[in-house]
Amino acid sequence: TPLKGDGEVPFHAISASADSQMGLLTLQRRVPRKPKAGGEISSTVLFSPFSWLALLLYYPLSILFYFILTDALQLCSDDWSLECLHHTVLMAATSRPGILVPPH
Repeated sequence: TPLKGDGEVPFHAISASADSQMGLLTLQRRVPRKPKAGGEISSTVLFSPFSWLALLLYYPLSILFYFILTDALQLCSDDWSLECLHHTVLMAATSRPGILVPPH
């Protein structure tokens, strides 16, 4: 039979330790917390190391992708082949000045 408890949680056992601390034990499972109203972001998600790492990688890569895409639109607008993207946008041709021999 459950012991008389505080509030709605019935206690099933009382335990005492050597430092005179009382522990009230129950068989009832913990009730899950309700999500915060208004779509607020919790502080653990906002300040987690993974989220900062994701932001530090996401923004520079998205800016780099933006510049690559704008160059591809300008230089390969008539020929959307991988060869055009590779040799014109991503890699400089060896025939361009300063590639094989640096300028003095």
